[in-house]
Amino acid sequence: ATAKAIQTAMSNMQTEPSHLMEDSLLHYLGRAHHQMGEVFHQATASDRLGSKEWRILSNLHNQATVELQQLAQRTIIDQSTLLELLMRLQQDGLVQIQKLDRGIQVSGTSSGHDRVNHLLETSRRQEQQALRGCTPDARDQLKSLLQHIIDHALQSH
Repeated sequence: ATAKAIQTAMSNMQTEPSHLMEDSLLHYLGRAHHQMGEVFHQATASDRLGSKEWRILSNLHNQATVELQQLAQRTIIDQSTLLELLMRLQQDGLVQIQKLDRGIQVSGTSSGHDRVNHLLETSRRQEQQALRGCTPDARDQLKSLLQHIIDHALQSH
């Protein structure tokens, strides 16, 4: 009888959240981000890159040129902080900043690309590990849903 009660309790724990927060999208997104990010941020830190620098360099990887405003949106870094980081990365030869009449444009350099190549591969492997067992369609659908959330969250600001 006790084994049956434990089995029933375990089953209920898996299907019924003990707290409303555990059933919220923010909870699941936060946990997924934390669990995937924890390992990855260790990799970037061992390469002496902060998470912001990683986001900048990975967004510029294989891109010709990106406007500052677009890069700020992609990296989730406010423009003034981003510009400070970009100036440091330019001094290190990892990005190129161009001031044009229509605004500031940024591009990655070959050194910047080389700096994040192995981290991009680590990121891909980690994504595959996290999504193992999912079909390619399910992976695409997840990414599409997350993009939908991003697009609508931006509209509310």
